[in-house]
Amino acid sequence: MNTPETLPEKKEVTFLILSIQPEHAARIYAGRKKYELRKKVTSVPISYVFLCENGFGITGCFEVGEILREERNKLWTRTGELGTSRKRFLRYFSQHAVGNAIEVLNPVHFKKAMSVRELREHYERFSPPQSSLIVRKDHPLFEILEKKRLSAFKSIRKVELKAIQEDHRDDYKSLIREHVGSHYDEIDESFAEANLRIHDLGYDPSGFFTERKEVLTIWSDKTPIGFTTLTYKRGGSVKSGPTMLYAEFRNAGYGVATRSSIETYARRQGMRKVY
Repeated sequence: MNTPETLPEKKEVTFLILSIQPEHAARIYAGRKKYELRKKVTSVPISYVFLCENGFGITGCFEVGEILREERNKLWTRTGELGTSRKRFLRYFSQHAVGNAIEVLNPVHFKKAMSVRELREHYERFSPPQSSLIVRKDHPLFEILEKKRLSAFKSIRKVELKAIQEDHRDDYKSLIREHVGSHYDEIDESFAEANLRIHDLGYDPSGFFTERKEVLTIWSDKTPIGFTTLTYKRGGSVKSGPTMLYAEFRNAGYGVATRSSIETYARRQGMRKVY
C-alpha cells in the first residue's frame, strides 16, 4: 500500500514593525548596517522587519537572517561595527549583560513611504510603536504590508551559495579559462584544478597565509548561474574571486546579490573581513 507523501509545512510569514532613528535606517538601506541591535526581541519567529522612522512612517523593510542572543562582549565580537560603533554599543547595552541582534538581509527602501495616515486607513488604532509591533496574518495591517513588500522585492535578486557539485566542475574550469585565463598568461587549466583539489581536501597543503579554499556554485532559486571561489586566510579574513556568472545572468542584478551573499556567508563563519 502506498503512503501518501507528506508535504512540508509552509512557514507562516510574520512581520515586525520596528521604530528606528532615520540615521540607522539610512545605514541599513545603504548596506552598511548588517545587524539591528535590540535590548529585547520577541520570541515569535519573524520573517521580515518593517522600519518605522519618526515623522516619515514605514520607509522600507528587510528580510530577517539569524537572530542572535548573546552575552554582551560575545555579541560585540559577532557583530562589531556592522551593528554600530563600539562607543554606542557599550552605551546602549550599559545596563544589560545580554543583548540581541537581528541580521539584516536584502534591505529595500520604498520609493514612497507608508504614512501613518495611510496605515490608519487599514488599522485606525495604529501609532508608531514605542519599540516594536508584531503583525501576524490575522492583523489588519498584514495585507497592505505584504502587498508593499512583494512589490518592493520584485526587482531584488536573491542567490544562494552551495559547495560545487561534480557535474558543475567542467563549467567552472571553462569559465576560468574564458574569463580569467584570457587576462593572465599564468592562468590555465591547472589553476582551476588546483582550486578544486584544495576545496576537496579542506585545507591548503602548501599554503602559508592561505588555510583553505571553497569553490561554490551560485544558485538563483533552482538554477545554477555561476561560481565563486573563497580563499580563507590566517587571522580570520577571506578573499573572494574569481566570481563568474553565465552570460545570460550578467547585467541583471545577480552580481550585486552575489556580493551580498558572499558577505553573509563569510560573516556566518566568523570571518572578520572580506576582500
